[in-house]
This record gives sequence, C-alpha cells and structure tokens, in this order.
Amino acid sequence: MDQKKVGRWFYDRYSPKKDENGKIVLMTKASFGPLEVYKWGINADNQLYEEYQWIENDFFKDENYVRIITPEEYLEVLMVQPVGDGWIDMICAPDDIEAFIDFCNVIGKTIKGFTWWCHVTEGHTPCGMGGPKSKYYEGWFSEIQMDDLIRFKDNESYRDYFRYEWPAEKHYKECYWPGFWLKK
Repeated sequence: MDQKKVGRWFYDRYSPKKDENGKIVLMTKASFGPLEVYKWGINADNQLYEEYQWIENDFFKDENYVRIITPEEYLEVLMVQPVGDGWIDMICAPDDIEAFIDFCNVIGKTIKGFTWWCHVTEGHTPCGMGGPKSKYYEGWFSEIQMDDLIRFKDNESYRDYFRYEWPAEKHYKECYWPGFWLKK
C-alpha cells in the first residue's frame, strides 16, 4: 500500500484484489477531521464505482452513497491529463504510474506506448516544446520531441520499466512525466 497526504486528505493505493463481495478497491481517500472516506474501484459487475462514507457521527450518514462512474471520471481522480482526444497522450504524475497501470489492467486496456512530457514549474527551464497548462498541478507541460512512442510488450513491462529501469537510466530527469497511449 502506498499512502500520501495532500492537505487534510490521506490517499491510499492498493494492489488490486477482490474482496469477499467481489469488489476491487483501487484507491481510498480519507480525512480525519471530519472523518470521511472516499473509495474508488471496480465492483463485482466490472463497473468502476465511487463510494462515500461519513463516519464521524450520525448527522450526515444519509449523505453516504455508492455510484457508478466512467473511466474518464476515474482518470480525474487519478489526476491523469489527456492532451489529445480519446486514449492518447494521457500525462501521468510519476507517483501515480502504478495506480494508472492498475486502472488499465482492471478496465482491460493495454498500453500501446508513451511519450515524454516535461513538467515545467516556476524556475524550471522547459526541456521541450510548448504544451498545455496542467489541470491538476502547478505549471504546465512541455512536449519532448520524439521519433516514436516508447513501447513494451505488456502493461507489467511498463510497470517494471518505471519502477526499476527508468530511475537508473543516465537520461533520467525528475521533470519527465509519461504521456500514455492506450489501445482502443
């Protein structure tokens, strides 16, 4: 499990596995003041869902819900930013690559390849050409010129690359974020 704190929220990401009800939790967001929890995952009917629970007291328990969401809504939760139309150039923060790969595996999408984008923040010189303003993070993205996509044989090969190989490469740059292309 990977946990990070953003403001008053704690985010947990899990290795996806089915619970006793056939649900797979992909990510949880919890606040301890007030005590409330959001969960995102896939239910027993292979539908993406969002679940909200107010836990602190009985005042807002009627606000609890479970609803079916679209893949696009889940990508917003992951803060993955598509640059083009459809399933191409989906810029993903390095900390969220594994959660994005888990999402692809759960919805049955195969990663076709990726391109590099430089995450440009104040004081950082862009590594590439122009690009879009970030929807979710400070700054914008500069497109790195490439001849083609970087491709691997399957989704798990991408996971291994980003986990083990990329951080050790001599061309590694912390500002480089992948823009994933998915097969239709």
